[in-house]
Amino acid sequence: MAEEGRRAVRSGVVAGLTLVLGAAGLASAAGEKAVPAKLARASVHFEQNATDGDVEVVFIGGEAPGRVDPDHPFVKLVVEAAKGIYEHDMLVVPMIGGSGPNHAFIEHLKVPIATAGVGYPGSRAHAPNENMRLDLFLNGTRHTARIIQMFAESG
Repeated sequence: MAEEGRRAVRSGVVAGLTLVLGAAGLASAAGEKAVPAKLARASVHFEQNATDGDVEVVFIGGEAPGRVDPDHPFVKLVVEAAKGIYEHDMLVVPMIGGSGPNHAFIEHLKVPIATAGVGYPGSRAHAPNENMRLDLFLNGTRHTARIIQMFAESG
């Protein structure tokens, strides 16, 4: 399947637009089983709305989404650790886009995942000129240290 996907991408570059989707872009609370249905809808939408009809949608694989209970004690610890470090309280989002091993940790190892980002709207995430503000980096470091300290003290 990987070689087939690569061929589709190559031919798409020459012949038109190829939209390559991973599971992270199609994830939902329903999990990995929702990907084929969402891929089919995305494929039909892009193929019907292409100006020249030369569009191909290729699913090259991905990961299942991971979702953590926002009331999990570890999530609450992460939120509590942020108090007094940032200007605002943390926003808890049980499931976000992106990729990573979250599903494996949550579903197979049965451990929660909580992330504490240091980005800001002008960070240009994943672009060639991605950047980070020093003040947010330092606050993120303080937050991480406090998470480790509070987790160690919790027993």
